Amino acid sequence: MAQVAPTFGPWSSNSNSVVSTWVPNGDTPLGYRIWVNPFDLRVTIDVDLAVFTADPSIGGWGGRYTWTNLPSDRQMTFIVACVYPGGVIAANSFQARTLPSATVPVEPPPPPAGHFRALGSIGGTVELTWDRVDAAAVRELFVVRLGPEVRLFSSPGASDPGRFTDHVGGPGDYTYMLRTIAPHGAFTDVRATATVVPAPAPMPHLPGWSERRGIGMSHGVPIPAMTAVSWGTNRIDAAWSSFSDFKKIARSAWTGAAFESQPGPAGPGDGSGDSPAIGSMALSSLGPGHLDFLYAHPGTGPWHRWWNGQSWTAPENLGWGSINGLCAVGWPASDQLHVFYTTASGGSHLLHRRWSGGVWSGEEDWGGTVQGRPTAASWGEGRLDVFYRSPANHLMHQWLDAGARGAEEDLGDSLTCDPAAVADRFGSLHVFYNSGGRLVDRRWNTSGHGWDRPAEPLDHTATGPLDEQRAPAAASWGPGRVDVFFVRFDQGAVPYVYHMSYH
Repeated sequence: MAQVAPTFGPWSSNSNSVVSTWVPNGDTPLGYRIWVNPFDLRVTIDVDLAVFTADPSIGGWGGRYTWTNLPSDRQMTFIVACVYPGGVIAANSFQARTLPSATVPVEPPPPPAGHFRALGSIGGTVELTWDRVDAAAVRELFVVRLGPEVRLFSSPGASDPGRFTDHVGGPGDYTYMLRTIAPHGAFTDVRATATVVPAPAPMPHLPGWSERRGIGMSHGVPIPAMTAVSWGTNRIDAAWSSFSDFKKIARSAWTGAAFESQPGPAGPGDGSGDSPAIGSMALSSLGPGHLDFLYAHPGTGPWHRWWNGQSWTAPENLGWGSINGLCAVGWPASDQLHVFYTTASGGSHLLHRRWSGGVWSGEEDWGGTVQGRPTAASWGEGRLDVFYRSPANHLMHQWLDAGARGAEEDLGDSLTCDPAAVADRFGSLHVFYNSGGRLVDRRWNTSGHGWDRPAEPLDHTATGPLDEQRAPAAASWGPGRVDVFFVRFDQGAVPYVYHMSYH
């Protein structure tokens, strides 16, 4: 959330008054400051927040106010400012005209009502999107960048939904305005602000590792999950909570030369885009062009969608009860998907289900006590390795080999997040986690010395703080190749998703 200006809903007027609705659109303010300009009697009115509670009769908008004793048949600017702790004031405005005396009120075109978005990038572009504009009530629509004003896009009619990419050329804060104009000339303005951040500083090479590169921005609050998988040589898919809206999923894929933005499963849960935030997510694959995406909202059951190479399927509710954390790993040759998870009712035991032959198995209790989300890896058919954090923040390990399960193993260390595991070849495992302010790599090799002690730190030369509570993600597309994704705050409060590879 942020200390931002309010977003206006529909307004109406008569000959001497104007009624407006709005929603705070960010952190809860201490109160509102309201005025009209120009007007002969310019009065600033401090209004107690309790006056503006949610009212279903006004369509769910958070505030409503009536400006009275206004001159008739006059165009005016009406301003509402959110007052935040520390004296921060964020204002927004709309223009409205009072009607001539004895004239029947006329409603202006409904504005986008908060559905105008601006998303900054790393480098120099801003993505502008808008929707829910009433096409029947709009004669013209245009988008401008403010300060100095530059018209970027215009369209006869509503152009709904719409998108425009603004190449701003450098870091900074950029403010945009979407204006909709009715046939009779009345118009509504809605503003949005985006931040373009500098590209992160390169990281010196560690032996065997590539330099660190930023591939996107993730949402910082609440702490969302991150996941990655490979379906073949030179292909990696990574997903995380979108920087613009933590209810949506950002997805990027390495296709051999660079990371490219890919369609994410929008609208988790019901496809509307207005669902709760995702608390846990997992990508897995059973073959080239195929992705399985499993996810759960906090305190709800898991959902499943899959990517068929062209589009995402509709969400499927698996109905397993309330999920705290989950992970998934596939055995492509036998077309089996293994899912490990914890539930509130399961007392944080490690639980397992298998998809095989088109059906899900029953629930299997592997015991243990899992803190957070487990992670699983497989170096071949018949082998599963599962890792998780204990209540004492130790790294714990269980495995399945040719149908026989190994006893729970305590690998020690002190974890500040959930681990992420990947197998890069037969008998070789990498387990990544945050410990002591560093991202570390713990390795196992059956042909060598077993577990590394201590784990190898990977990004100790980075300048910004590691997001220590955010679990990393890992994938491998071939023998000896490992890719890891993690989050740092190298530009202040902006959470970057970084990538490093080992070969």
